Amino acid sequence: MIIHKKNIGYGTVIAIDLGTTNVRAGVFKNGEVKMIDNEHGNRFTPSYVAFTPEGARLVGDAAKHQLTSNPENTVFDVKRLIGREFKDPSVQSDIKHFPFTVVDRKSKPTIQINVGSDQKYFEPEEISAMILGKIRETAESYLAEKINHAIITVPAYFNDAQRQATILAAKISGLNVIRIINEPTAAAIFISGLYEISNEENILIFHLGGGTFDVTLVNYERGVFQVIATNGNTNLGGKDFDERLIEYCIQLFKNKTGKDIPHDNQAIQKLRCEIEKAKRTLSSQQQVNVEIQSFFDNEDFNETLTRTKFEELNMDLFHLTIKLVEEALKNFSEFKIGEVVLVGGSTHIPKIQQLVKDFFHGKAKFRYGSLDEAAVYGAALEAGFLSGAKKSKNIILLDVNPLTIRYEIHGGEKRTIVPCNTLIPHQVYNICTKSYCKQRVITFKVLESESLISGHTHILGQFDVTGIQGISSVGITCSINVNGILTLTADESEPTYYSNIKLVSYARSLTDDKINYMMKRVEKFASQDKKTKESANAKDQFKSYIYLSKNVLNNEKNISNNSKKIIESAIEKQIQWLENNQNAEVVEFMAHKQQLEVIVTPFIIQLYEGDSDLSYINYKLNIGGVYSLIDVDPRFAQMLFDRVCVHNIDMTVIKMKSFFDYSFSMDDEILSKICENILPQIYSHVNKLTIEQNSTELILTTSYPQLYSLSLVNFQEKLLFHYLKDHSILRDLLTNQITHLNIDIQNKTTSELSEIASNILILILALAKRLTHLNFCHLFSHRRACISIYYIEKISSMSSSLTELKIHVETFYDCLYFLDGRLGSLTKLIINVKKVPYENTPPYINCRKQLPKLKYFSLTLNNHADIYETHIVLLLRRMVNLEALTLFLFLTRIDVDYINGIQLHTDVLIYLPRLEKFTFSIHTGVIMERIKIHFSSNEDIQNSFTGREYGQVGSYVCTQPLKSMNHCKGHCHIYSLPYQFKHFFGLNNSYHFQDGIFDKVRRLTMSDIGSPFEHQFFILVSHYFPIVEELTIYNGIPQKDKKNSSALIIFPHLIFLNLDDSYYHYAKQFLLKENAHLPCLSDLCITFRSLRMLTNNFITDPTCFNCIQVKKLHINEPFIRPETFHKYFPLL
Repeated sequence: MIIHKKNIGYGTVIAIDLGTTNVRAGVFKNGEVKMIDNEHGNRFTPSYVAFTPEGARLVGDAAKHQLTSNPENTVFDVKRLIGREFKDPSVQSDIKHFPFTVVDRKSKPTIQINVGSDQKYFEPEEISAMILGKIRETAESYLAEKINHAIITVPAYFNDAQRQATILAAKISGLNVIRIINEPTAAAIFISGLYEISNEENILIFHLGGGTFDVTLVNYERGVFQVIATNGNTNLGGKDFDERLIEYCIQLFKNKTGKDIPHDNQAIQKLRCEIEKAKRTLSSQQQVNVEIQSFFDNEDFNETLTRTKFEELNMDLFHLTIKLVEEALKNFSEFKIGEVVLVGGSTHIPKIQQLVKDFFHGKAKFRYGSLDEAAVYGAALEAGFLSGAKKSKNIILLDVNPLTIRYEIHGGEKRTIVPCNTLIPHQVYNICTKSYCKQRVITFKVLESESLISGHTHILGQFDVTGIQGISSVGITCSINVNGILTLTADESEPTYYSNIKLVSYARSLTDDKINYMMKRVEKFASQDKKTKESANAKDQFKSYIYLSKNVLNNEKNISNNSKKIIESAIEKQIQWLENNQNAEVVEFMAHKQQLEVIVTPFIIQLYEGDSDLSYINYKLNIGGVYSLIDVDPRFAQMLFDRVCVHNIDMTVIKMKSFFDYSFSMDDEILSKICENILPQIYSHVNKLTIEQNSTELILTTSYPQLYSLSLVNFQEKLLFHYLKDHSILRDLLTNQITHLNIDIQNKTTSELSEIASNILILILALAKRLTHLNFCHLFSHRRACISIYYIEKISSMSSSLTELKIHVETFYDCLYFLDGRLGSLTKLIINVKKVPYENTPPYINCRKQLPKLKYFSLTLNNHADIYETHIVLLLRRMVNLEALTLFLFLTRIDVDYINGIQLHTDVLIYLPRLEKFTFSIHTGVIMERIKIHFSSNEDIQNSFTGREYGQVGSYVCTQPLKSMNHCKGHCHIYSLPYQFKHFFGLNNSYHFQDGIFDKVRRLTMSDIGSPFEHQFFILVSHYFPIVEELTIYNGIPQKDKKNSSALIIFPHLIFLNLDDSYYHYAKQFLLKENAHLPCLSDLCITFRSLRMLTNNFITDPTCFNCIQVKKLHINEPFIRPETFHKYFPLL
């Protein structure tokens, strides 16, 4: 039995799932498990190590990315070599498929690599140490603390040598392994916390990963996990399925072209990468097309693979997993299996799922989906307990050894000392009698196997007992610890005699000197990695300064010829040095940068001293603004004609009248002069142009031959439609040149645009034959305009060229309309939907057609609607090749619990095999009417996301009774972190600010019907939402804490404040200067009653209030202005 005791001395202990294909890490912190993201934001790191021709070492993603270009020096699948002998049949089979070289050195498989110009040899333990070192470095960066201890998961069927080699790899990387835990056992811990599993339940963990397979039977009773039996194959997994497909594709290519490629590593690795993707796709699709340009000898590879063929090629391997399940359970027929849990990436294969289900004849519950993090999550729970972390739970494990331990003595006699599936830790004592009287040495061979036949055994080592003169027998003590590591000791039956005991392990033994050498070599590579990174950064800074200096020299007209020669000479000298010293040290790059700065900086200071206005000229040239500055400095006139500056011209001047009312028109006199004097000289260089309706006639008097991007801003619907129909230059531009188009339409009276706007969209798509990117009414956040187009039945094809569309639409049917094949080339759609109609979807909208070209989809649904299962799930499942998904949803459900992480995975994500990024904010409002349901708690919601590749997730749950008997309603908000949306809705007193700064949020809505918002809470909100521009507060409850602190509520960017549905106390909080600082407030929505109470009937000193800059006052009731009203609102 393993009843672990807390050890406060360990500090933070991380959990590592050291997989064949990928490595994952987790940590137990603040009462929960957190997955550790790497520097790329991924929750897994590829188990790859590579060495570049320059001698640099790459680990993880960087190593995998250059596999096809540097296959001979890129090492992967090292888990299949660790702890094995070179002659092992599985090693011999694997090395046939490796692009790198594996040689026999002292009976061990050793990796031969070219590191720069040198040939180096690495033990598998050393490569694993480099991967573990990378994980350790990532964890230290993530946790901001030193990490020395870890728990590592291994396959249950790992033998003693493989376990010892894994511990050794960790030691080389600088990690102390406090526990080795079997992957299925760790998964069982995770599953028990994720699902409601009844007491005395038998759980079968079917763990099929990238390179190994385990099946483990676990009994769970009252918090105790007892492993009953285990079986497996440490050389069976997804990689083997890949190899079958690779061999098949190579044969197809040979049959088609007559060319054989078995020895072309680069071609094979290209194929390997594509096959891995194809295999994942075949888990959700019936077929996939594999395309590789210039695959081999200038020939392309283009073949269609079907799921049926994939299953046919691997059926014997699939059946092998079932055979191993059968063997594991053969002596345990009395155990009824209650749960079957499929864990590991390869269990996503539908045929595997079917075979396992068929084996159990539907008599057990099945759990599968995205449980790839199950092992590391369970291990992290164990790590939390062992480290003494707060809120960690007591974990009791009763694990078993997977293989039978035997010893062989003189004459070939074999004796079993520890049968397989024996509970560990375990200790047994055996007596061995001498074979003949004068025998001075007894030699034991220690074996690990399931068979008594020598060919099927694995020799762990040789055990020599000497100094046994005068005794007849020797006692052997065999101990297996909690990590499954074997220790043997011997003593004579007669204790008066001394015995000299020596265990000689075969190929796996490493001397202390060798281990220390490996540790130093790994540390050296880590040091070189750091040095290389610092050198690359220094070189980039130096290069950037060189190019900055060159740009100043080329674009500045006021530099004298003499000065110009000095700078040119200095720059040329440093460029020459850089070309000849690409691999210089950091200090050298810094020294040469300083040399150039000494010469260039004085000239820059002299040129721009006092000219801060020049910073106005940047990426985008606002030509009206610059023209108005010509009198300030004549160099502005020069810049107006500089080709570098005129590629992107903005002919608008934005002025905010109020939050929802902007003007864009340029001064008429300036506009006229620019059109007469400047545009004729620069029009041929303009690539991007922004205009508004009042300047169109003056600006579009000539064609712009280089123009490809056009923005039409603040147009009235009728006028824009007129221009599109009748303005010849605009029509020509759209027809022949424009690839990127932005449309902004005025909507001062209503959020819904008329039918004219729909006709404008149709006309644009008909005219613009080259259009690839269209932003229609999605330019400005203050615009809430939307169009409806779905009722136009007759259009079967709208555009064959459009690839990206951003648009606001009135109904969800408009969204379906754009996604039923009318936009045949669409790869990216960002769509905001205002509402969902109650009638049925029109029959002419095809809601079943798959969308294989769509790679990015963003959906915003602004009103609550009960369409999750009926519309959204079905729509997303059609996006079979989607790579990025963004959802901002308000959903309603009747008599059904909140949407959670498990449901999102089961309903949507498993149908999107290529999805790499999922960003979401989902509000679920639930009303219980007819069926009494158990609402999930916030902890339940958080647990539903644990162990899945969501990244960090925030959540909030609120449940309250309704007035009618037995009815209640609940609200749940789940969102990915860091928060990426501009709107945050429903913030209340129960939110815990542990999710970081919400620095993307522009619109914030606060609502609480249970308790008031106090001054301190507003201060917190202003800190965590620092750039809010629009704030709405719903709260009718008076504040309790009338005594405010001296700290101010500060919203430096707040423009619009809505207090219309809040108690007047909140007007005091925000509009009194003693409580709040709102320097940009221009729009105020408030009741007249609150204003009267706040100002004491408009007699309090007006300077006490934050109202002096308000330009727009929204009071939704008739009122008579008091005489002193203008003193409070002088701009109205």
